[in-house]
Amino acid sequence: MSFAALLLLTATATSPASPAMPADLAAYIEEIRAVGMTGEARSSLLAVSTAISGESTITFPKNDASGQYGNSYRSNGVYHKPSADELARMRQVAADRERLITPRLRALADRDASGFVSTREGREFRRMFEFGLKAAFIISAENPDLARLCALLNVTPSEASVLAAEYERVRSDLADVATVPIPSLRLPSPE
Repeated sequence: MSFAALLLLTATATSPASPAMPADLAAYIEEIRAVGMTGEARSSLLAVSTAISGESTITFPKNDASGQYGNSYRSNGVYHKPSADELARMRQVAADRERLITPRLRALADRDASGFVSTREGREFRRMFEFGLKAAFIISAENPDLARLCALLNVTPSEASVLAAEYERVRSDLADVATVPIPSLRLPSPE
């Protein structure tokens, strides 16, 4: 549910002519307010957070038939039943990530500086971040010209320029909290 739809539902549910808001809906709305973002925005920021903290790895496998690159996420977590100590360490890593990285990502993703990250803002932030990682990977793997890179990324040159500039700004802003290197991105010059 989009934030706008949620607000409309809230306004409708609390108007004088309507019955009282259900307790579970009120609790859900309060939870979203407390977190400062929608559930989908939180999921998008979590994908970025786990990538820059090393908890997950994003790779870009090439489809030999189409020549296109996909996105593949792999957890770097434990693949067995963790001991109590391992579980405690995993919880501490997640808590540290939540405390250190999530507020920074929330501020960067909040494009309108409203103090709230909408589903759209979260989705766009993740798309920009994945674009930057994928573009840097393709450039290192193929060294394509700008037209070829844009074709592989399904963007126009002007979109690539905007996304690359935003990615570099965000990469710089996250350098002190990332525990794995975030590759730099320099687009090929147009030819």
